[in-house]
Amino acid sequence: MNAGVIAVLLAAGRGTRMGALTDTMPKPLLPLQGRPILEHILLGLRTAGIHKAVIVVGYRGDQIERYFGDGAALGMRLTYRRQSIADGTARAVQLARAAADDQPFLVSWGDVVIEPSQYARLVDTYRRHNADALLSLNRVEDPWRGAAVYIDPDDRVTQLIEKPPRGTSSTPWNNAGIFICAPIVWRYIDALGPSERGEYELPQAITNMIEDKRDVRAMALDGFWSDIGTPEDLAVAQTAYTLVERFGSGVGRGRSSGADASVTNHEASRIEELVARFTQQHGQRPEFVARAPGRVNLLGEHTDYNGLPVLPMAIDRSVLMAASRRRDRLVTASNVDPRFADCCFEISDQITADVAGSWTNYVKAAAQGLVGNGTALKSGATLLIDGNIPAGAGLSSSSALVVASALTLLRANDATIDKMALAEMLPRAERYVGTLSGGMDQAISLLGQADHALRIDFFPLNVRPVPLPAGYGFIVADSLVQAEKAGIAKDAYNLRVIECQLACRVLEQALADERPKIHLSTLGDLVRLFPDRPLPSFFAPVLARLPDEPLPLARVAAVLAVDTEELRRILAIPTSLPDSFAIVRRLRHVLSEAQRVNQAETALRENDIATLGTLMNASHFSCRDDYEISCPELEELVELTRGAGAVGARLTGAGFGGCTVSLVADDRVSDVLAALDHGFYTRRSADPQACRFLFKARAGAGIVELTEDAATTPAD
Repeated sequence: MNAGVIAVLLAAGRGTRMGALTDTMPKPLLPLQGRPILEHILLGLRTAGIHKAVIVVGYRGDQIERYFGDGAALGMRLTYRRQSIADGTARAVQLARAAADDQPFLVSWGDVVIEPSQYARLVDTYRRHNADALLSLNRVEDPWRGAAVYIDPDDRVTQLIEKPPRGTSSTPWNNAGIFICAPIVWRYIDALGPSERGEYELPQAITNMIEDKRDVRAMALDGFWSDIGTPEDLAVAQTAYTLVERFGSGVGRGRSSGADASVTNHEASRIEELVARFTQQHGQRPEFVARAPGRVNLLGEHTDYNGLPVLPMAIDRSVLMAASRRRDRLVTASNVDPRFADCCFEISDQITADVAGSWTNYVKAAAQGLVGNGTALKSGATLLIDGNIPAGAGLSSSSALVVASALTLLRANDATIDKMALAEMLPRAERYVGTLSGGMDQAISLLGQADHALRIDFFPLNVRPVPLPAGYGFIVADSLVQAEKAGIAKDAYNLRVIECQLACRVLEQALADERPKIHLSTLGDLVRLFPDRPLPSFFAPVLARLPDEPLPLARVAAVLAVDTEELRRILAIPTSLPDSFAIVRRLRHVLSEAQRVNQAETALRENDIATLGTLMNASHFSCRDDYEISCPELEELVELTRGAGAVGARLTGAGFGGCTVSLVADDRVSDVLAALDHGFYTRRSADPQACRFLFKARAGAGIVELTEDAATTPAD
C-alpha cells in the first residue's frame, strides 16, 4: 500500500444533482475551514505509509491547489484532478485512475473526518485479508442517511443497501465513506450506469462485486467519525462536536461545555433528531443539550458504598436532555420513548416523589439534591429526554439521568458547581429514590476520560485515570434479566449495604484492643486507620466471632452485646428486609474485591493482560458465591464468552440480572460475538444487535450549547 493512491473527494458540484447544494450553497468544507480538515486527512494517510495522493476537487478547487501545492511540505506527493460536475464518486475515482498504476488504492470522502490512526488500521486490515475491497463502517442506530452494510462473523460484507428507507434496516452498520480497493474494482466501475440519482457511485460498484461473490470485507472504525457533507450535518458538527477544539481552527460558535464533553458522531445524530423533535413539540429550539454517559464497571463490585475503590469506564451510550429554561420554577419533562409518561413538578424545598420505580424520580432527585445543597434554583426548565442506555442492564442508566438533570438545572440557572463536588453530592441526591447507592456511577458519568478507566476512591472522592490496553476491547452482554435498583432488586441491594454496616460493627469490636473506641463509618476506614495492613487480613477477626452462614439479627446483636431493636434503629434496618444476614460472606467479597482493584490498576499500568483477566474471573466467582448477586443467565453468558476466547469475564453492575463484561482481544471479538449470538440470544428470539455491545471508554458528561445558525467563517 505504500505506493497506493488516495482520491480525496472534495467535489462540491454544480447544478441540481447535489440536491439542496448549489453554487451558493456548496458542500460546507471550505466555509468550515476545509483546509485543516484536508490536512487532517493527509496526516492520517502519511501515518499509514501512504505518500502519494490524488485530490479530486470541484468547487473552489483552485484554493486547495494553491494551499497544498505538490505536497512536499507535508512529506507527500500530491496531484490534482478537476471534477466539473457532481457526477458521482465512481467518476471522481476514475479521474485518478492513471495515477493508480494498477495497484490497490484507498478512497476517502473529503467530508468524512476520522481519527488519523484509523487509516493505518484500515491498511493493516486490508493487508491481513488481502481482499478485493475493504469498507470502513460506522455504528448508527438506523443507517437511513448512508448505506446500510450487512456483515457476517468473518467481517465479509454480504449486502450493501444505499440510503434505505427509515426503519427498514436490521443492521447497525453504516458505510463510513473510506474504501480500499484492489485493481479488480475498475472492471466494475467501468461497467456502471447512473444510479437513481443520476450519479455513478462507488458503493454501487462494490454492491456488484458482492453479488459476484468477490471477497469484500469491512472494518469498524474506532473513535470519532463525522460526515459533514451537507449544511445540516455541518450544523450538527458545530453544535455537537466542537470542531474548533478538534482541529484548532476558529470555526463554530456552538461549543461544548469543556473539552471533556466529547460527543461521538452517533450522539451528534441523536442530538440533531432530539433538537428537531423538541422544536416540533414545543414550537422553539432548545437552548442546550446535556449529555451524560452510562458506565461499565470493570472491577470493584459493591465496594463504592463501602468506601473502597472501583475501576469503571464511561461508555458510548448516554442520556441526552434537550432543554430550555422557564420563567417559573416548573420542570416539565417528557421522554421520546412513549413507555415513559410525562411529568411536571415545581422546584421547592421539599419535592414530593412519584411512585417507587418511576423514571421521573431521578429528575426530581437532581432538583432536590441541588436545593438541599444550597443551590438557588429560581428557574425551571422544559425537558425532552432521549436515552439509549439499556434500562435495568447494570449500565447506570438511572445515574446518567440524575447527572444530566443536575447539569441541565445548573445551566438553566446560570449556576456552577465543580464537577468533583457535584460527583460527591449526587450520590446523596440519588438516595431520594430509595436506593442506598455509592458514588461510582455519578463519578464516572461526570469525570470519565476517553481511552481510560478511572480508579475511584471515596470519602473523600479521588480519581486517577488508568490507561486501557491497546488491542483489546470490552464486550458487554445483556442477560435480558432486568435488575432495577429502584425496583424489584432494591431490597436485595439494600440488604447487602446493611450487611456491610453490620460487618463494620463486628470489626469495631474485634479491633478494639488495637484501636480503643474505634469507629468505622464504612469498611474503607480500615485503609485510613491501618494504612500498612492488607485488607484481607481483617477477615479472620470477624470469622472468629461469627459463623460463615446467614444469621438472624438477634444473633448478631447478641455478639455485639446490644439490644436487637436498638441495633435495628441505629442502622435504620427496615422491617421489610428478611431476617437473614450473611455478614461473613459479604465481608469476604468486599475486602478481596478492593484488593483486586488495587492489583488490576497495577496490571493495567504494566500491560499485564493475563493478570487482569484472572482478576476479572476471580471477581465474578466472588460476586456469585460470597455476594450472591448472580443469576443463571449471567452464569451462562460468562461461560459462553470465556469459552469463545475472552481473557476474563464477570457480571457487572449491581447484579441480580443486568450485564456481563468481558475482556477480549481484537482478533477474538468476532468469535465471542458469534458465541453470544448463537448460544444465547438466538435461542431466546432476541436481537443480538440490541443486546451485546463492544465498548470503548468515552469522555464524561457535559453541556452542548446550541446556536441558531451555523458559523460562516469564510475560506481564504
